[in-house]
Amino acid sequence: MSDELQRLRQLLAVADADSQARVEGRLEEVESRLRRLPSDLPDTIDAADRQGPALARSLSQPLQRSIEQLARERRELLAEAVFPVIGPAIRRAITEALRELVLNLNRLLESAFTPRGLRWRWQAWRSGVPYAQVALRELLRFRVDHLFLVQNGSGLVLASARQLDLDSDRDTDAVAAMLTAIRDFARDAGLAPGDAELSEVTLGEHLLRLYAGPQAYLAAAITGVPGEELDGALTELLETAHLQHDPQLQAGEPTENLQLLLQQWLDSSGQAQAELETAQPKRARRPWLGIMAVSV
Repeated sequence: MSDELQRLRQLLAVADADSQARVEGRLEEVESRLRRLPSDLPDTIDAADRQGPALARSLSQPLQRSIEQLARERRELLAEAVFPVIGPAIRRAITEALRELVLNLNRLLESAFTPRGLRWRWQAWRSGVPYAQVALRELLRFRVDHLFLVQNGSGLVLASARQLDLDSDRDTDAVAAMLTAIRDFARDAGLAPGDAELSEVTLGEHLLRLYAGPQAYLAAAITGVPGEELDGALTELLETAHLQHDPQLQAGEPTENLQLLLQQWLDSSGQAQAELETAQPKRARRPWLGIMAVSV
């Protein structure tokens, strides 16, 4: 009986030793991984990011909460971090607004007593709208004729759209190559300070406005004198393209969805402009009163 107990003790001791060895081996492996974690973490994150958007989705909420907490607790630190970006943007917006104001005011004064100005006074009298409002509406009349979405660097046209009444026999790739070359020249020649981008080019009767984005830029060919609200609308269009089609923009893949996005915006813009131009006056008065008002 004692021999059997001794044998049992030996078997249990061997089992305990094996289990302890396995546990110690696992602990050593975990400790080794923890020691390597700081150096392996960047490569691990890069590998996870290349596999798809899962990592970005996982980090979006924690990063958002961290930024919100930083904004509540350390506002001055966040303000200092974004000032180099926000400051120039604000100054540029103010400069553009003042430039547009001076330009429109100058045109308004120049046309006050011309035949065109008298016609606007007649329209203002008929509609009951102040003369300044009618004149500015006429001066700011414009139309977006073409839109080009071009990939940064390569100059590849990812999507384009045009007004339906315009000629379609245009080499969009040549237009995009020209715009990209002009942007690169302005940057390489040091004509634009810092990270500034070329934003406007005049070609004949068309005004080309360029809106820079992370993966692609948007070029709009405009006739007339656009108001500042157009900049906001086209910037929002570019942001929508990046938000909904960022993988295609990065890969440089033209898609029907991008084409449809630009064409729908252009169609809705043209329809809104047509409705504005064909709007009927609110009320009419007698012609002889209009003649007296014009002569005043």
